[in-house]
Amino acid sequence: NSFTPDADGLNDIFKPVGFKIINYNSTIFNRMGGIMFESDDINIGWDGRYEGVKCPIGVYVYVAKYELYIDGRIKEKIKHGSITLIR
Repeated sequence: NSFTPDADGLNDIFKPVGFKIINYNSTIFNRMGGIMFESDDINIGWDGRYEGVKCPIGVYVYVAKYELYIDGRIKEKIKHGSITLIR
């Protein structure tokens, strides 16, 4: 998993893709555990910046908590992993 926020229009934003997702929250952390990005809106992704400043190249950790509405039931899910920011 990697993305290249270099404004070339290709792979500039890290965000999930899915359907039937409700009650979404994602958080991206740096190596020290600091929060670099957080969103409750599945349509808003991370552009590789923290407070408007470009983050350094490296590996970041994401945690996404959400619920799926399938067949009339709600299923809670948590996904986590790493994302590499490349410039």
